[in-house]
Amino acid sequence: VEREEAKLEKEKRKEEKQRIRTLKCEEKLEKLKDRLIQSEAIGQRSVGARVTVEFILILLLKGGSHTHSKQEEAWNSNRANNNADETQKDTEAPKRNSTEDTTPLDETNSETSDEEAEDEATAAQKSLTKSNIATLERANTQLLENLHKKEVEYAAVQEEVRKVNEKLAKVREDHDAEMARFHSDLAKGKFAGPVKLEVGELEATADELEEKIKMMENFGEKLASSMESAAIGKWQSIEAEDTVHKQLLELIEEMRNMLIEASQSKEYNDKIMALSNFETRYAQAMKLQVQ
Repeated sequence: VEREEAKLEKEKRKEEKQRIRTLKCEEKLEKLKDRLIQSEAIGQRSVGARVTVEFILILLLKGGSHTHSKQEEAWNSNRANNNADETQKDTEAPKRNSTEDTTPLDETNSETSDEEAEDEATAAQKSLTKSNIATLERANTQLLENLHKKEVEYAAVQEEVRKVNEKLAKVREDHDAEMARFHSDLAKGKFAGPVKLEVGELEATADELEEKIKMMENFGEKLASSMESAAIGKWQSIEAEDTVHKQLLELIEEMRNMLIEASQSKEYNDKIMALSNFETRYAQAMKLQVQ
């Protein structure tokens, strides 16, 4: 009877320890869920900060699932020891006690390694995010500079075309005035002999101005087409960035749901499945960030 009571007391202590560990695991999941919600709010202000926070979360989750696997193995080992005969229980009891004593040390080492991995991952992801943002900013700045140059060139061409049109209009006015004066003098009989009209130089000047106007118009059309292409390229770049941003937000929402599912699931297999789905969504988010 005393052995049975001692056995029941040990089982109660083990169940209490298991319950405490389960509560700690659920607290970790709740903290991770809160961090993901905070990272989602930060992600709406900065695209580069989203994946960094998620990368920390997945490392912490890996550490939590690893610790949980160790706990499951410890539970199975304890159950197997309880089903052995009483003599083996008496001889193996000190070994189990020593294993339980070393469990907090293993958890401490695991948490320390998780923190170190978290710091390294955070630094690496920040560097990658800053590099991607700097590249996009340089490309956008170069595109804006090219567009500004095209606008200045187009404005200069328009100004030159306007000046040439003014000169051509003045030449035509002078020519019309000269022809009107000539016809007036001819009607009054001021020219006794045959009249020799020399308008070749004036016509050549008019033709030259008209050709120059056509050349300027063609150049202006090409420049306008180039500006349109540059504007379309910029719009497509912005549209692609918006698409990636929307996809990342969708993945963040899915990962948040996976964490909620993992924290609310009572079955161990369901928790593992939810965390596995979380890792899959995280890998997709990393691919989008690299693109």
